[in-house]
Amino acid sequence: MAHVIWKSADRFAKAALPKSHLPPDEQLAALREAGLLPFPSDTPHIVLADNHAAAALPASQVSVDWATGAVAILPKPAILPAEADYAEAIQSHIDSVAHARGYGNGAMLASYVASTVPAWAAEAQTFVAWRDAVWLAAYGRLGAVKAGEADPPAISALIGLLPPISWPAT
Repeated sequence: MAHVIWKSADRFAKAALPKSHLPPDEQLAALREAGLLPFPSDTPHIVLADNHAAAALPASQVSVDWATGAVAILPKPAILPAEADYAEAIQSHIDSVAHARGYGNGAMLASYVASTVPAWAAEAQTFVAWRDAVWLAAYGRLGAVKAGEADPPAISALIGLLPPISWPAT
């Protein structure tokens, strides 16, 4: 016999799922009368249990057909990065490229754009142009996501799509 068990802030309920001798509409009425339906909106988890196993799931992942006793576990919603997560990762990527070249971060490298040392100025100019291309590519991709034209990429995938830098010959 399978059961659905849930607990909200102020209530606890356990309901048997298999069909009973009552017609489905009477089963639903009996469950409502017993206070088992509907799940309160503050129900954080539902436990599905039978003779063999139990699983605690967020209430948003469980669909119960009370008329038939069918329980469906819905797919776990993907946790997508927020816009700030993408921005932080892109800036970290930019800073790591500058750091790999021997500069403290991207802002430090960019500050050499007007340097009187031609090699440093060339590196900074190349870096600033690349940094701009990186942000334009990222904004283009994220704009397509916002417009519904593309799926949100994983952060690592987005970083992999960004243009590489080509340093000037030294």
